[in-house]
Amino acid sequence: MAGDLDRHSDSYGCLALFAGVLVLGLVILAVVWFVSTVGHVLELTPTYPEIDKHGHAWIDARYENVTWGYVLTVLTLLGGVPLSIALTAELGRPRPRARRAVVLATALVVLVAAIALAPVGAR
Repeated sequence: MAGDLDRHSDSYGCLALFAGVLVLGLVILAVVWFVSTVGHVLELTPTYPEIDKHGHAWIDARYENVTWGYVLTVLTLLGGVPLSIALTAELGRPRPRARRAVVLATALVVLVAAIALAPVGAR
């Protein structure tokens, strides 16, 4: 009887591990899909279906510096979006602080220039 309980708890542990790995894989897939979509809209990366259906040679022939495209996309998502929100909030104040607004705007201009001038994206 005690052995049966041990086997059941082992199988539940194994099932929980499998479910955890499956959920982790789905989360990674969703993040890669989202980042690829945003990067494609910014003309920096291929879409996830392009990555999934085609090989490295096909992607390399159509996109330049894909890794740097993903780096710029992640910087845009993790840096550009919060900077945009902060700049909007600053400019929406009754008395915006000019120095803070200039610093935020400068950071955004640098990010946009990096995206526009970097040798990445579709060939």
